[in-house]
Amino acid sequence: MQPTSTITTGATAAPTPPSLRGRQLRLAQAAWLAVALPTIGLYLTGVHVYFASLLAPCPDAACTNGQLTPDNLHALQALGLSVGFYAAYTVALDCLVAAGYSAVAILLFWRKSAEPMALFTALALLTFGTATFTSSMQVLADVAPEWWLPVQVVGFIGDVSMLTFLYLFPDGHFVPHWSRWLALLWLAYQVPAYFAPQSPADLAGTWLGGVIFPSLVASGVAAQVYRYRRVASLEQRQQTKWVVFGVVVGVALDLTVVAVVTSGILPWRFEPGSLAYFLVLTVAFFALLLIPLSIGVAILRARLWDIDIIIRRTLVYSSLSGVLLLVYVSSIVLLQAVLRPLFGQQSPQLVTVASTLVIAALFSPLRRRIQTVIDQRFYRRKYDAAQILAAFGATMRDKTDLDALVDELLMVVKQTMQPSHVSLWLRKWESRAPSERQSPSKVSGHLVA
Repeated sequence: MQPTSTITTGATAAPTPPSLRGRQLRLAQAAWLAVALPTIGLYLTGVHVYFASLLAPCPDAACTNGQLTPDNLHALQALGLSVGFYAAYTVALDCLVAAGYSAVAILLFWRKSAEPMALFTALALLTFGTATFTSSMQVLADVAPEWWLPVQVVGFIGDVSMLTFLYLFPDGHFVPHWSRWLALLWLAYQVPAYFAPQSPADLAGTWLGGVIFPSLVASGVAAQVYRYRRVASLEQRQQTKWVVFGVVVGVALDLTVVAVVTSGILPWRFEPGSLAYFLVLTVAFFALLLIPLSIGVAILRARLWDIDIIIRRTLVYSSLSGVLLLVYVSSIVLLQAVLRPLFGQQSPQLVTVASTLVIAALFSPLRRRIQTVIDQRFYRRKYDAAQILAAFGATMRDKTDLDALVDELLMVVKQTMQPSHVSLWLRKWESRAPSERQSPSKVSGHLVA
């Protein structure tokens, strides 16, 4: 017999997002281009000024934006690198981040400009990526005062729109509804910070600003959590997972590398021209690219459901790396204390070999154990489904009673997929004689999710 099944799950599709058409669409596209094109032109102008500023030596230690002091220049020369290489590499990383944000923004504009939320996100990514995470525009404003106001306008749009994005994503509505007042508060906070710095209204450098700024940023994250748990559909939850994953991993990787290098744990000097500076700059800038990439995938919805696999593997291998690093450092300290009195100068080599063997032996069993713990803690339903399917596979090899096997299959479908209706068709093999052919029999069950 050849069984065929029809399973109807109880999930509801996400509502179709609102779209712009006709005159509204053309006006929205024209407004976006009116901001985007000058922003790109302003950034490209700043790139030339930024490169020239990095080539110029800085006479004292109060230099900003990566300029080299005489001591930094000596450190750079000790690495066998020139000032031209340093300036080109630094500007290239700056351009890489700006290009990544701009590319995702342009792609969203090209593919989804009819959707207001996608168009708003494209504007936020373009302005935020070119003015906030990069140095070219800021250097341009410092060197050429006539460009100060345009640079501040772009930075203001970027900062205001990115937090507002957290209140609106993914359907374009403020959730919770009172979060619109938080967006207005964020707008009021940023106006003096950009256009009247150092004035009494500018709270950026005060204790009150130190409370307001992180509180508002945290409120944007809290709005996404509230939306995910109370309001979002299944597809919108997957979109939120993409965004949260990219932001959390990007920011966490950025802050971790900076904290490790600047804490003094590693024997490296962290200053322009040093090896630590190149390392931090490279990792930090590449980590920042995870934010626009995750947002772009979430909105364009390419392979949207793969995020669960990516999050699961990230949790497993990041936990595994942390545990193995802790074991490696602990084993080195312990073995050195034990072997140094016995082997003297040869103990460091023996300690390194022994610690490496310990790590190699622990890798596979520790990975399996961590994966099991994470599946049980964060993916309980999928973990249970895997166990249920494995048990059903063993049952199929033992049972020959068709009715009992059908009941078992229906129960497995109920426990793993939780559908609202299940239909199971069992078709007998067709014989050669048409008169001997029999119609398929149907066994069905109604399962309420």
